[in-house]
Amino acid sequence: LKTNHLHYAGAHRPLYLLRNSELTEYKGNRKAIGGIPLGKKPEKDFENYELQMEQGDKIFFFSDGLPDQVGGPDKRKYQAKRIREALIANAEYSMAKFNDYFEKDFQKWKGDNKQID
Repeated sequence: LKTNHLHYAGAHRPLYLLRNSELTEYKGNRKAIGGIPLGKKPEKDFENYELQMEQGDKIFFFSDGLPDQVGGPDKRKYQAKRIREALIANAEYSMAKFNDYFEKDFQKWKGDNKQID
């Protein structure tokens, strides 16, 4: 990033910024990319977030396949809350360690269930 600026606009998916062990969520709009407008309502533009990045910031973006995955002992969804809690609880992790964490946690959660996405 030459300017240390990040622009983000999301379709149903949030972007998480982990800075100094604090998590900020930038919510995506409730509209699909190239989607069909609901009813006769005119479609709104995507909201664009501009973030000033700082040294040590960590950015996370997930498809809906992670929070929607069914698993665990009660065959429930993984959920965004679980993701947020893991990010905060492990804020000191490197990005590589977060990748390992979510890969292992996802597989353990999924178990023998069919992968959703």
